[in-house]
Amino acid sequence: MASSESSQSWLPQRQRADSGDSAQSLQYNDYTVGWISALPLEMTAAQAMLDHRHEPLRQHPQDSNCYEFGSIKGHNVVIACLPKAQYGNNNAAIVANNMNRTFPHLQHRLLVGIAGGAPGTVDVRLGDVVVSTDAIQYDLGKALPNNHFQRIAKATNTPQALLTVVSKLEASHRGGQNRMLEILAENAARLPHYSHPMVEDRLFHHECPHTSSSSDCDLCDISQLIVRELRQNTNPVIHHGRVASGNQVIKDALTRDSLSKEVKNICFEMEAAGLMDTFPCLVIRGICDYSDSHKNKGWQEYAALVAASYAKELLTSIPPQLLQPSKRRKAQKPTAPEPLSSEVDNCLRDMFVTDSLLDRESILDAKGDICEGTCEWILSTDELQTWDQNPPHLLWISAPPGMGKTFMSIHLSKHFEAISKENSGAATIFFFCDSKVESRNTAVSILRSLMHQLISHQPSLINTIIPQWKQQSQRLFQEASFGALWKLFEDMIAKSSGPYTASSMPLMNAKPNLCHFCSESLRDLVEDIWAHLLD
Repeated sequence: MASSESSQSWLPQRQRADSGDSAQSLQYNDYTVGWISALPLEMTAAQAMLDHRHEPLRQHPQDSNCYEFGSIKGHNVVIACLPKAQYGNNNAAIVANNMNRTFPHLQHRLLVGIAGGAPGTVDVRLGDVVVSTDAIQYDLGKALPNNHFQRIAKATNTPQALLTVVSKLEASHRGGQNRMLEILAENAARLPHYSHPMVEDRLFHHECPHTSSSSDCDLCDISQLIVRELRQNTNPVIHHGRVASGNQVIKDALTRDSLSKEVKNICFEMEAAGLMDTFPCLVIRGICDYSDSHKNKGWQEYAALVAASYAKELLTSIPPQLLQPSKRRKAQKPTAPEPLSSEVDNCLRDMFVTDSLLDRESILDAKGDICEGTCEWILSTDELQTWDQNPPHLLWISAPPGMGKTFMSIHLSKHFEAISKENSGAATIFFFCDSKVESRNTAVSILRSLMHQLISHQPSLINTIIPQWKQQSQRLFQEASFGALWKLFEDMIAKSSGPYTASSMPLMNAKPNLCHFCSESLRDLVEDIWAHLLD
């Protein structure tokens, strides 16, 4: 029986390492380019861009992503796709957070795929490419009386380091050097169903809706077609500008035109806004429809391949030596988990109780995103400033139900996560209690989660747990072992690398209706942690 690997002849063969590093296997720290796709058809185009495919690394127990590993012109690239049938900014944020945590040395990040065009702003056509200068979430705001909507989101700029490469590419294209077209042609030959669809590119007037139950427009009023200047060829045109992102598909021309007139964007998509804060990236989108009722899937594969081809040309324009980790960095103790032994892997699996990042995103999914500026005030309070500048101290925030403690905790966790990324060795660990969820309503659950998070930041701390786990196995992480776990957690804190700052402290959000034992144990737990840090 032929293997699936051999049947995918369009994919490069796997190898253990990129050229120049063939003597050793690559590790998490060696990957410096992160590439995210939203759809499987987009990931297919991304995989086709790889010069070499690498052997997969052992999966991190806290990472639910499924990765493709490879290289493009000497740059080690890791590719991830959103879960099947899960779209939107929040789901994209989960994938991005997982990738950030597992691959700590990512220097350049790309979001590559398809989008709906906004043809009222520029002459954007099917098969063209939109490259982001900034991105904005168009559906974030306040619902006001009389069906009015106040948009409060601000545009987030694309990282400057990538924009300089975009400028270089634009100059090359203007001078007649366009490697993207060669990449596109090569891969379209290998993936025939991703080639140009060779059908008419038709844009209807915004007052002409799609009238047929089928996806084609044969029954639509052709007198409502917008007459546009003929192009000399079918080569895609590159547009640079704003990308509008939201959690809904735009499939109405009137809505499209109204939004694009206000937002001044070139295209609409559903993932960028979820990435820009924690996964600052260049957004590259191939235009597959006009965000109207005439939307169909005929251009999707080609648009995905065009976007991926631009992304590959972009990476070939960045000198590899600027992306590779330095010898000094490789000599340091890695912050990402090395491949795990079966013993350590089993211990972590027994310890794992819940993913706090996913819990945080599920809260936002249920309650809605935090409005911009809502929780900023607490960062300037004397209490928080004192706590932040004079660690280690305990900051205890309490209020009646419904006063916003959960959103405050979410805001603070994201704030200190951002600080942690700037401070080598610092870590923000957090836990969201929920009385309705068994895995999130006991003191033991809190301890297990905090311990697991600490180990993900400093893998050597697992050695504190292993001896006792060998004796007790799963029983070590059960309710009756709270005292033993508490002592192990104290030992981990004592052995963890300092110095301690506010961003390296546990942050916990507790519901007021937790069981009495958990509430009392939680207070004792936090007080004991801080007492230990003060010793």
